[in-house]
Order: sequence, then structure tokens, then C-alpha cells
Amino acid sequence: MSRVAVPNSTSPLSSTPERRFRLPLALAIAATWSCASAAAGELGLVDMAKVVANYDRFVVATADLKARTTDIAKQFNRRGKALQALKQEMDSKSPGSEQHLVLKGKLERLAADLKAETEDQKRRLRFEEAQIYADAYEEILEAIQRVADDRGYDLILRFKSDTEIDRTSSEAIVQHLNRDVIFQRNRDITQLVLEQLNQDRREQQQAALQPPQESR
Repeated sequence: MSRVAVPNSTSPLSSTPERRFRLPLALAIAATWSCASAAAGELGLVDMAKVVANYDRFVVATADLKARTTDIAKQFNRRGKALQALKQEMDSKSPGSEQHLVLKGKLERLAADLKAETEDQKRRLRFEEAQIYADAYEEILEAIQRVADDRGYDLILRFKSDTEIDRTSSEAIVQHLNRDVIFQRNRDITQLVLEQLNQDRREQQQAALQPPQESR
């Protein structure tokens, strides 16, 4: 019996951005600042994971991408199930018969089209995700720089603002003790960075709503 490869009905986009997490972006930005050297002066701390998780523009963009990824995956799943039904119809025909050969040719064409479109969508989604992360990376760094300049900070380091400890877990306690910052007082600029980011976004939105000025 001839065999035709039919895409599985499981989501062909299972490895796309909806399964990703935001932490890599926070780590990348934090590494940029943590490795910077500076003369003695004011030191600021920022919880990068908190910034990324609460940056309105980034949250909206990734949520939109996730929703579109889910919709696309559902469309491909429906097409995959249709191919499975077509294969069952082909298998019900006598091998070598005209009906069997016609269905086989149709199935091969549709399966090849689905595979090509799936790979193309994966590439598009990966590229779009990379652009979202790259834009957020630059915007967050710029906001940190602005806050640092306005407040006179010479060095910004990452830290975890959550001080809760699971006292039932020795591993959690050790991890807490191994954190880069054990104690700080009035050094946390996380909220200032978030306010700067979201203020910039609101200003951009308002500017976009303004009618273009006529040249004289």
C-alpha cells in the first residue's frame, strides 16, 4: 500500500512564541547593565523580571502575538484533520485504481502545501517575536538610562525585589542567600523605570492621534 505523509493534527506551531517566556529578555538586559563598570557614585537597583512583566507595550504585543499564533495553529489543525479524512478516503479505494491515484495525487499536493505554509508561518512568527523583543530591549535600556541620568545614578544593577522566603525549603533559602543583592535601602528604581516606559508609550499614542500639521 502506498504511503503519503500527512501532517499530524497536533498543532504544527507548537514551538512558536506562545510557548516562550519573557525571562530571557530580562536576563539579556540585566547582563548589559550588570557588566558595566562605573566610577564610585550613586548605585541603583532594578528588578528586570518585574519591569518586563509590567511593561504595557511589551505585554500587549506578546499577548497579541500569542493570540494570532493560536488562531493560526487552529487553522492548520483543521487542515491537518481534513487531510487525515482524505487519506482515509484514499485508503478505502483499491490500490492502483483511478480513484485511488487521483486521491493520492491530491493528498500529496495538499500535504506539501500545508507543510510549506506551516514552515513559512513559523519563520514569520519567529521574526516578529524577535522584533518585539528587540524593540522592548532598546526601550527598557533607554528608560533606565533616562532614570539614571535624572536621578544621578552612575551604576544600575539587577536584583530581585521579592523578599519572601520559603522557610520549608533549604534550597530556596540558599538561593535567596546567593542573590546578587541581599539588602538594599532606597535603591530600587524599578517603579521609576516602569513609569518612564509607560509614560513614553502614552506620549507616543497621543502623538499618533494628532492630525498632521499642514506645511505653509
